Amino acid sequence: MRKSKGYDALIQAENLDEILTKLKKLEADTKVGRSSTDVIPIMLDQTIRRALYKSKGGNEHGDTEIHWIRIMEGDIDYIGETRCTITYKIRRKDMSSEYYSELRVESFDDAAELFELIGYVQTSYQENKRSKFVCVVDKVRYMVRFDVWPKLEDVIFVNVVCVSSASQEDIDGFIKLLGLNQIDLAKEEAVADVDAEYQKRGYKPARFMPEVTFDSFKAE
Repeated sequence: MRKSKGYDALIQAENLDEILTKLKKLEADTKVGRSSTDVIPIMLDQTIRRALYKSKGGNEHGDTEIHWIRIMEGDIDYIGETRCTITYKIRRKDMSSEYYSELRVESFDDAAELFELIGYVQTSYQENKRSKFVCVVDKVRYMVRFDVWPKLEDVIFVNVVCVSSASQEDIDGFIKLLGLNQIDLAKEEAVADVDAEYQKRGYKPARFMPEVTFDSFKAE
């Protein structure tokens, strides 16, 4: 079981250009020899799709933890490989921690059919748009992810993870370099969370909404 790590932020959509400009400046400075930085776009506004299922285990901690199973297709990892995965997640309700176990599979549709055949109940089908950049700063490799969700297009969920060895000082410095610590709308909360943002706007958590796509939004 692995613990999720990284920095999550919620920014206004209008601030995205500011972040992208800083990434481009990092790349431009490298070309003129001002820094040892590389910026590689690996996804640009691509569709991610998910199917979420009720968990048949873990209910003994239902008052403090959320357990669910997810099939996800369309993501690209930091070495450029497209992924389809089945993930079992456990998240503390206070957002203080998250653990997961992940399995790679060949086909989203085949995995969904298998879950249906063995009796799992799908609670939600979801699609969102994702962009992702790999940034190498002074030999430390980071991955910066931007997610846009239906009915939440005025904000962008940002995730930064370090995919190589680094100190906390390195990570904090990179966050500051991007300016995320200054514009993070969720910095006073535990974490930027899609379910929580939908709830703030009068909807159920996304994991309980039957269909969450840009073409069809079924909250009940």
